[in-house]
Amino acid sequence: MLTSFVPQDRSGLLAYAFLFGAAPEILLRLLDNKVNAATAAARPRNDPLTTVSKQDQPADTAPASGEQNP
Repeated sequence: MLTSFVPQDRSGLLAYAFLFGAAPEILLRLLDNKVNAATAAARPRNDPLTTVSKQDQPADTAPASGEQNP
């Protein structure tokens, strides 16, 4: 059984590493960016799912329980 395995040359090994390692990551990142752009274009401007950054919050809002005001 182990005799069927033969050592690979370095370039073949690097090709396999790229094919099964980096290529799916690059492809999925590209697809995620495309999907996010498409859903952002379809999302209304007053979407309640978008978060408000701390800079955009009014100064008179009290922090939630357990949080400290900076």
